[in-house]
Amino acid sequence: MIVQIDKLSISKPFTASSEIPAERCNEYFAEMGLGDEKALGPMTYSVTLTNRGKHIDFEADLKVPLALSCSRCGQDFTRDFEMHLQLKLVEASSFGNAEEIELKADDLDTITYRLPNFLVDDILLESVDLELDEQCLCSESCKGVCFNCGQNLNLGDCSCPKS
Repeated sequence: MIVQIDKLSISKPFTASSEIPAERCNEYFAEMGLGDEKALGPMTYSVTLTNRGKHIDFEADLKVPLALSCSRCGQDFTRDFEMHLQLKLVEASSFGNAEEIELKADDLDTITYRLPNFLVDDILLESVDLELDEQCLCSESCKGVCFNCGQNLNLGDCSCPKS
């Protein structure tokens, strides 16, 4: 979804719902070098944008069914990934031409855009990329694999001596 900045009324929220096809999600994941993550269906979302004059409040809820690989045991699993986002969008030129900008804690939820528009889909895909755990686990209680023989310890103990 493309949002034209000049079409957003000041202080009047704009709300929309849409979806990103699974193929587009998977293209993005491949471009970003994400391991084995695959979207099994479209990413559905609803977004509310409020133009505050100097910035745009961006709030979204999204859901996407994903196929993942456990970082601990290597098993493939599926999960409905859900996320709520609250971001502040600021026009890039408001930061000036500085090559390096020192970020404050409040800036961590700030995204820049360039006039005259921005793509909601890109913001959502990037947010999922950032939010996916570096260690995706099939379950909180995943036991991983034996370092000696490689046995998946979720499926049973191995015969290696315990040290």
